[in-house]
Amino acid sequence: MKIKLIAILAATLLLTSCSQIVGIAIGGPDIDFNADVEAIALGVKKFEANTSKSGSVKTFEDFKVIMENNGAILDEIDAATESFRSDIERASSKLPDEDTTETPSKSKLLAWAEGYKSWVYFQEQNQVIGEECLRQESEFLNCLLRNFSTTAQNESSSQIKLIAAVQGIQEWRKLAGK
Repeated sequence: MKIKLIAILAATLLLTSCSQIVGIAIGGPDIDFNADVEAIALGVKKFEANTSKSGSVKTFEDFKVIMENNGAILDEIDAATESFRSDIERASSKLPDEDTTETPSKSKLLAWAEGYKSWVYFQEQNQVIGEECLRQESEFLNCLLRNFSTTAQNESSSQIKLIAAVQGIQEWRKLAGK
């Protein structure tokens, strides 16, 4: 469970470290990528706070509550990520092919959204494992232990695309002097 907490803290850092993307006006309401990223980061913070309780789980009911909350929070993060990706697509014609000092390239923004999507995917995979363990009430702790290596691998895998995307955004920030 400590590995999960460390991974969540790392994800929170990655998710919030590169804000300050300029909004794009597309002829209607402005698109605010900062608001999109903040909504995702808020969801991750909620996920982190809820998951941090897992270190003190002693009963099946405690675990069940954490799992139920995580499922709802992951749905929120996924919806925020879809909104981010949708906003990128809506602004597509206004986004540059290459980074400028005003905004990262469309491909970097899409990679960032895909990094979030990948993070959610692997968290959901761990959610499925947890739900399977919930079906084994008398053995739920043993089930968690049996699946520990898989959940740890999912935590690691959840970071791969996100880290690469954040590196791209950090390159843009350096170019933009931010």
